[in-house]
Amino acid sequence: MYGEPFADSSALPTYLVSRTARRHVTVSLSGDGGDEAFGGYPRYDYLELGAHLTRLLGPAGKLLVPVLSKFPGKLRRGAPLLELPLPEIYRRLLTIFGPDEVRALTGRLPNLDTFDSAWQVASRQAVRRRAMLIDLLTYLPDAILTKVDRAAMAVSLETRAPLLDHRILEFALQLPTALVHRKRLLRHWVYRRVPRAARGSAEAGIRRAARPVVSRRAAACPVGRAHAGPTADRRRDGVLAGEASHRRPPLRGSRSFLAAVGAARAWTLVRHTGRAASTACST
Repeated sequence: MYGEPFADSSALPTYLVSRTARRHVTVSLSGDGGDEAFGGYPRYDYLELGAHLTRLLGPAGKLLVPVLSKFPGKLRRGAPLLELPLPEIYRRLLTIFGPDEVRALTGRLPNLDTFDSAWQVASRQAVRRRAMLIDLLTYLPDAILTKVDRAAMAVSLETRAPLLDHRILEFALQLPTALVHRKRLLRHWVYRRVPRAARGSAEAGIRRAARPVVSRRAAACPVGRAHAGPTADRRRDGVLAGEASHRRPPLRGSRSFLAAVGAARAWTLVRHTGRAASTACST
């Protein structure tokens, strides 16, 4: 379907939703661009929090890393970020593997020129705005739009993204930063214009269409289950063995490494190999 490595597990439910929609229509509307234009992603809040802590703690923030690393959950995972500059913090929030890990796995460093350029161009903007611009220039076209377009066209469904109309984007980019939090302005407009019954029926329809693979928390394949249980070792072996048949740079990993990296990272490696991806959500 994608013809290249594509690591977003939500491509699977997107395909299922598109297939269901195609039974009734030939053209559909999507909400793509809403998060990037109106500040919908929670990671923007996390980045603002990181910027605030960096200013508040200063050099002392690095001294807290060993202490916070002893706590469970988000404190332990987020503690190492206090040692990093803001661009690197956001890069970590966006990516599954860091640059050093990519080089260790593939022997090559990722190309981050567009990311770095976007961060510099928006140097006078608020931290949230800088992150939103990066997503508009990188994550949106390279991941979101690619995912939806390929999944929809696989079933001959055309999609339109009205929120990417240049007039809407120009309006959104001129809004005060205080109004681009969690799509509040967009949600307010929808709640005023769209009847509650219509909103509820549309959401229920999407859940029914993607029920085979969508979790209740997010529209994503349950990769944790796919990489656990009695077939876990077979899937990990498939990741490592799939390189030669697809003539891709070998992954410098092992079964024990894949078992340790976690479900989201393992899924990314599965998508890198291609062959094993077809079985990732078969259970």
